[in-house]
Amino acid sequence: MNKRDFDKEAKNWDDKPDRVKMARDVFNVMNREVSFARDMDILDFGCGTGLLTLAVAPLVGKITGADSSAEMLNVLKAKAASQNMNNVDTLFWDAAHLKDLPKKYHGIISSMALHHVPDAIALIKVFYEYVLPGGFIAIADLDLDNGEFHQDKAGVFHDGFSREVLFDELVSAGFIQVNLVTAAYIDKPVAETTKRFSVFLITAKK
Repeated sequence: MNKRDFDKEAKNWDDKPDRVKMARDVFNVMNREVSFARDMDILDFGCGTGLLTLAVAPLVGKITGADSSAEMLNVLKAKAASQNMNNVDTLFWDAAHLKDLPKKYHGIISSMALHHVPDAIALIKVFYEYVLPGGFIAIADLDLDNGEFHQDKAGVFHDGFSREVLFDELVSAGFIQVNLVTAAYIDKPVAETTKRFSVFLITAKK
């Protein structure tokens, strides 16, 4: 499977209103389900240009946007600087080196990145390892979509996820208080019609 060129897409990533709206919807639900606090150090996995990162930043002490695209991280850095957000860091972190994290975090969040990870279950186990005791994860991604959401399959390793399977995998990894809600809806043209896809948010504590 070809790797998607996120570096090439970074400059114009935020130009799609639907993408920005979905990030805002995910943030609003995440903020309701998770108790962010000013003393927290948070990691945003697969942060892209930081649409979620920068929404969370004012609520926490520090947040690090992690991504495998250097250009996405450059856009995030520029946006954070322009908004005088000095509590935002970036981390180049490739899914091929899942355990190469520098420290543990109070919480790990992610939006629409899990389906780009070949071994999503291994990543969940890494999240458990790198969340501090009493910390949390909050992951938003697509429900099962029959392969219809992504017209370009480059870099897509999962056609959405089963909520039940993810629930069981989080419990198996050691997480507690696992909870699932719907975070957003995305309308996209499919064949001759428009189809609505749903995005879940799964949260859990260590």
